[in-house]
Amino acid sequence: QYKAEVMLRIFEKDIKPLIGGRAKAMIVTSSRVAGLRYFNIIREKLKERGADYKVLYAFS
Repeated sequence: QYKAEVMLRIFEKDIKPLIGGRAKAMIVTSSRVAGLRYFNIIREKLKERGADYKVLYAFS
């Protein structure tokens, strides 16, 4: 959970303001399970913050 919190802080502070607030970011994980864990944690943290954006989980 700590890593997800750090990623969100970096995104909100440094990345989101770019391109007129329309910038995006990608988190690459070692497995689908790890990706799903990050997705669930980040989704909950965004809900707690009342964020105006969402997280998307995809894999190939």
